[in-house]
Amino acid sequence: MAIKKSTKKYLKSKLKSTVNRRDQPKTFKKKPSFNKSDNKQKEIVQHHDDDDEQVYSSSDDDEQIDPELDTFVGGSEQESEEIESEDESDEEDEDDGEDEEELDESKEAKKERLIREAEEHKRQLLEMKEKDPEFFKYLQENDANLLKFGESDDEDEPEEDEEMMQDDEEEEEEGIPVTREMIQNWKSLMSEKQSLPAAKQVLMAFKSAVIAGETESEETQDMYLKYVIEDTAIFNLVVMATMHHVPQVLYSFLNIDPSQTKRLPSTSNKWKKGKRVVKNFVSYSVKLLKQVTDASVLSFIMSELAKAIPLFACFPKVCRQLVKHSIAVWTGTDGVSDEKVRIHAFLTLRKLASEQSASYLDMILKSCYLAFQNSCKMTAVHTMPSIQFLMNCLVELYGLKCANAYHFGFVYIRQLAILLRNAITNKTKESFKKIYNWQFLHCADVWSRILSGYCDLQTGVDAAGQQAMRQLIYPLVQVMLGVMSLKPSSKYFPFRFHCLRILMTLCKKTGTFIPLGSLLLDVFDAPDVKHKPKPSTIKPIELTYLIKVPNNYVRTRPYQVQLIDETTQLMFEYYSSFGMHIGFPELAIPAIFHLKKLTKQIKNNMHFSKHVGVLVDKLQENSSFIEQRRNHVEFSPRDMEQCQQFLAHIDANQSPLIKYMETRKKFKQQMQEGGR
Repeated sequence: MAIKKSTKKYLKSKLKSTVNRRDQPKTFKKKPSFNKSDNKQKEIVQHHDDDDEQVYSSSDDDEQIDPELDTFVGGSEQESEEIESEDESDEEDEDDGEDEEELDESKEAKKERLIREAEEHKRQLLEMKEKDPEFFKYLQENDANLLKFGESDDEDEPEEDEEMMQDDEEEEEEGIPVTREMIQNWKSLMSEKQSLPAAKQVLMAFKSAVIAGETESEETQDMYLKYVIEDTAIFNLVVMATMHHVPQVLYSFLNIDPSQTKRLPSTSNKWKKGKRVVKNFVSYSVKLLKQVTDASVLSFIMSELAKAIPLFACFPKVCRQLVKHSIAVWTGTDGVSDEKVRIHAFLTLRKLASEQSASYLDMILKSCYLAFQNSCKMTAVHTMPSIQFLMNCLVELYGLKCANAYHFGFVYIRQLAILLRNAITNKTKESFKKIYNWQFLHCADVWSRILSGYCDLQTGVDAAGQQAMRQLIYPLVQVMLGVMSLKPSSKYFPFRFHCLRILMTLCKKTGTFIPLGSLLLDVFDAPDVKHKPKPSTIKPIELTYLIKVPNNYVRTRPYQVQLIDETTQLMFEYYSSFGMHIGFPELAIPAIFHLKKLTKQIKNNMHFSKHVGVLVDKLQENSSFIEQRRNHVEFSPRDMEQCQQFLAHIDANQSPLIKYMETRKKFKQQMQEGGR
């Protein structure tokens, strides 16, 4: 019986190691002998390589007995080489016979294995035919070769040519073209029977559609795609079928109803089976979002992805990518200007923030605010509507949970306060520029809107949330008052007007008293109003989109007229917000006296006298109206509840100041419409 190859190699390696460890370099004491009782080890066979043609060098080790061979190794170098040559000749004869035997055995084993696999495959197809006959019929129509597996695998069948195998590989690489009939068949299976196999086929076609739109890379070049998308119409049909039907099939398979429970699909018992399919869907959906530029297609995708939010929430990494791209669409930084698409992107963010864990809410609140902060650096006529839209969306998001909103409000209002502190202490141009810009102003405005929306005494929110949010009113007001006093120069009056409007809205909505009368009267005390203006033919400038006016407008007649009109309008708005308050007479007395004094000082300015005269008359009329009503009350000023209910049952338009203010607003709207 021949010795196995592994045994021969092992014996030969032991022979080499023992020869190298001999004491005497030129002679061996004994020839290698083997145990005669061992019938399996009759001879030693050596596989000869190119590296083996070397002379064994001498060694200083002692003679020793090999425990594996149970023999003493010795003898001359010539004798060892003779043994090797004899072993090589014997090994060649034995290897030829063994190779033929092993080749025959491998062929028979391979045929038997293929036969067993074919039988197992046929059994599975028969079971599928009984359980899902429609899908079996679909396979017969579209992939009949799969059902004929193993039918022509005979033992005497010749092997295929290399050219035939190359043709098959080329066909596989090309893929199957997707047709309308295939898509319609998949849609019917998914909508009627919630078929998961059909959903998998749709996802394969969807994957091909997404990868076809990507730039070529090493990964996409080597990737095998089963289907091929040939035109844009098929691409749109595949996308629509995937977005509209696949999420419903996945929900049905995982036994999850998102409309009735907030439980994640990953908690389902079938999650292990469906995890890979869900991940493919969410991953390639996000990749598709980065490719689509058409507004109608993008709007459809965003609206459908909002329904699949629970599936995205199971994969935090993919979910963060969805949030990032949705924010880019929402802010318009990716080039999308369509309002409908931006609304769908916001609704996707809102649904993820409201229905999933608090970690997603915090991530969205922070990311959206920072994105808004970067988007409002430049303000003009064409960008203001977009900024207003972003502000309204932020107000909506921060109202989802007031406790989280308080945390972020504290952090970001503190950032505004730090910028103000640095400007006061350093007094450098760089520190002032960080204050007097649109970014600072819009950030303060958005927090004023958030606090006004969720601390409104009329609408009312939950007591706990209102109490938490109201604590942010005081620091925000202090920051804004400090900002307006930072630079009293008349060039920055437009910035002051913006700040005053922000604080007036906060004052009116929250019922918080903010002393703004003195800041308004300071404008009338400025040299640009009190002194005679410089003669100029310059055109009036719109103050709505300005932080500061150019130097050539300072102390000019057009700028003086604008300051008088804007300040008078703001004073009407400010005092009318307290028009029904029981303490209005005391609030209006300082302004009435100061305005009368200014009227006497500025006699030559008819424009100023006309507007300020009307303002003084209305303040006096409203003070008399309040005094007449409060002369009949029976409670003291300490009774805060009764004071707040003062004139609550009377229509606000009965107040002379409020009534005139409403008329003034209507007249202004008519003038704007007429100007358009």
